[in-house]
Amino acid sequence: MANANAEGSPSWLELDESLNRIINSNNSFLGRVRRFNDEVLATPAEAHLVESVHNHPDANANELARILGYTKSNLSLRTAKLCDKGLIERYNKDGNRKEIYYRVTPRGQALYDAHARFHLDLNRPIYQKYLSFSADQKTFLCGFLKEYADYLEYYLNDKG
Repeated sequence: MANANAEGSPSWLELDESLNRIINSNNSFLGRVRRFNDEVLATPAEAHLVESVHNHPDANANELARILGYTKSNLSLRTAKLCDKGLIERYNKDGNRKEIYYRVTPRGQALYDAHARFHLDLNRPIYQKYLSFSADQKTFLCGFLKEYADYLEYYLNDKG
């Protein structure tokens, strides 16, 4: 095994290389415009933002930024673009003009549905592999990935 430690298990270098491959592949993928359905051309990054608005209907802009790992200003720029495209709309609750919320429009719902089908088709093999894991393996994997995401967010927001 390449980059194995003395016990024969993968080293931290192999972990770094695998994580970097995932990040680099994801970065290359996110900016590509694709036709998710007959109505909407969007990048995967735009579809993921619509997905987060859909999946977190009670989250305000600050909470959405945290969920997605975006700065507040980055989220503001991205949501403005999606509002212009008619995929989401901005609103305030109960006259509170400070807190901004978003909801998916019918056009955004069409993108959400098409994007969900796209993910099922694209990731079916990896989802099947994940479903074969024990509950402990799933817990470990998701916990590790969440901790890594939290670390990156901390590093970018507090040290970067």
